[in-house]
Amino acid sequence: PVYANCTGQPETQPDVIAQNILSQLTGPVRWVETIQRMADAGARLFVEVGPKQVLSGLIARILPGASCINVSGLPRKTPPASRWR
Repeated sequence: PVYANCTGQPETQPDVIAQNILSQLTGPVRWVETIQRMADAGARLFVEVGPKQVLSGLIARILPGASCINVSGLPRKTPPASRWR
């Protein structure tokens, strides 16, 4: 399932997932509720994709002892996109 930050609930229906993505862009985020529900459903490892570990730090506060890893696709010293041409 895909957990939506706008509802804190898991979802499997593609049309509902698409609507939730739109809602996440404009509505409040229910981060604590989402992470707690994922843990209640059995999630034990959280993977953050991004250049820093901001969300992993938040997860550690919500679920002390949770396993979090960060996957970064770009090295830290990557130039701004405007210089990639």
